[in-house]
Amino acid sequence: MSNEEKSKLGFLIQNKGKTHDKKWYTDMMADGFDRTQLDALARYNNQDDMIAYVKSFKAPEFPVDGNDLIKLGHERGPGIGKTLMALRNQWKQGNFSASKDELLKSMNEEGPFGMLARKAGHVIKKSQYVKAAEMLHKILKRKYDETGGKLRHTLGYYAQMIANQTGNKINWRELQAEYLDQFGNAMFENLQEDTKMPTVSLKDLYHVGTLDASKKGDFSYEGAGLSVTTEPDAWRRIARGQVAGDTHSVAKANNNFLDSHKLTSQHNEQIKQWAIDNGFLEQQETVTVSWYDDEMDDTLSQTFNSMADAEAEHGEYMDDYDVDVDKGGVVPTAKLQKATGQSRIEATNVLEYVLPLYAETLGLDGVWWADDLDVNRLSAPRGVIVPSKVDSFKFSRMNENFADGKKPGRKGLSKRVGIPKGATLAQLEKIAKNSTGERRKMAQWQLNMRRGKNKSK
Repeated sequence: MSNEEKSKLGFLIQNKGKTHDKKWYTDMMADGFDRTQLDALARYNNQDDMIAYVKSFKAPEFPVDGNDLIKLGHERGPGIGKTLMALRNQWKQGNFSASKDELLKSMNEEGPFGMLARKAGHVIKKSQYVKAAEMLHKILKRKYDETGGKLRHTLGYYAQMIANQTGNKINWRELQAEYLDQFGNAMFENLQEDTKMPTVSLKDLYHVGTLDASKKGDFSYEGAGLSVTTEPDAWRRIARGQVAGDTHSVAKANNNFLDSHKLTSQHNEQIKQWAIDNGFLEQQETVTVSWYDDEMDDTLSQTFNSMADAEAEHGEYMDDYDVDVDKGGVVPTAKLQKATGQSRIEATNVLEYVLPLYAETLGLDGVWWADDLDVNRLSAPRGVIVPSKVDSFKFSRMNENFADGKKPGRKGLSKRVGIPKGATLAQLEKIAKNSTGERRKMAQWQLNMRRGKNKSK
């Protein structure tokens, strides 16, 4: 048997019984995977539509290469490969529609050297930032006078609104910096107490897993940031199969995180309105279905875009569940999905995905969820450092000494127990309800991560 034949046989065995969807085949072909193997798999699984698709699909050419990054000042070396991989994933998530200019521009916000790029842009476009800061000051002075010195939002909030009005031709963070250089922070010193966000400073923080953002999963509220916890051993036990890599201690004096569990309804309304104004959420009627899970000893819930979707999912059980219709509900937009690096976002607890983006406009280091420490219920304190603040922390690799005695990572456990990659909340619910053992536990863990369950009272 030739090496090519061995490779094809191994691929077929690995994917035996898996009927992949069109997006999976598209991503594989866009990455240059051998089409003969994809064709063989489609035939093996009797997917006639995918057989035709593999034959006819014209793979788009990824528009960015290493030379483009070097021209923008990226340091030569292995880091270029990581940056290209992150950009390629973003390009694929956007259905290959982003141009070279759009991809390179996106690095001003979230790229591995975004801070350097946007600061360079600030220098090049200095006169534009000066004029924008002057315009912002006029607006703020008028609002300040109208409200008797009680502005309702932060400087970052207003800077982002101005940046949006320019089509994001200027960066809101650099506009904020320019404004502070010219006019200072005097108008924001008396920000209304009831609109100030609760924050917390944390000690003994750890990051479990890789520090390479391009290898991160896409199923949690951390979005494009870096996850942290005060209980690394607990997270190793809870997230086995989902996390691989070393454990690092994480330190920064006087760090400042948004305290998610202390947000009031007024705070949440303020954040929601900010997200709507900036195109991360859209307002529409939503339906939330809630029920009590006796095995988890907890009330679970799921939010849908319509009553029809809720009924399609829960069917005959609807009469036994609590159903709440919210005329002022919110649903995620493609912009939120792109900004957080998620392959899919559902309406359930969607505001949690917004929190890191909002915290960044406040100049905070990240968001903290003070979840209860209860490994049996798949819960532990957790947080996220927002992308623009990662470089301000010190990371030190630790010697591994895990409480569960297992090797780190156990990578691929979700796959081995049969949980589909990118499973929806509805799929995870069904798996959790109808499975036992490791499969149920992994499905419930993913649900908890995406719903923020087991919060401290």
